Amino acid sequence: MAMKTIISKGEKTLDEVFENHKSEIYYQILTSIQENYSTLHSDPIQILKISTELVDYSINLDRNKFITSLNKCIKFFESTEEYEKCQECVDLISKIKINQ
Repeated sequence: MAMKTIISKGEKTLDEVFENHKSEIYYQILTSIQENYSTLHSDPIQILKISTELVDYSINLDRNKFITSLNKCIKFFESTEEYEKCQECVDLISKIKINQ
């Protein structure tokens, strides 16, 4: 899967982009970890690119932050009552712990 790019329309800061595209970002974090957790590479994975009016960002995630990031995803998906996504995160955390 190609890395997703968010092109901001009017947002100037990374915080503004995050606030306006929160759902899309959390989905992308989950998807990226699902696609990459079992590979043996130790390099960070690229989650997404964000392009604002002022600067472009590339969001990467170190493998040692997968579980922490998935726990944040769980909190977000709970807040939006997307319990199937919460379960995907929980299952993925278990798989990561087994493969460590």
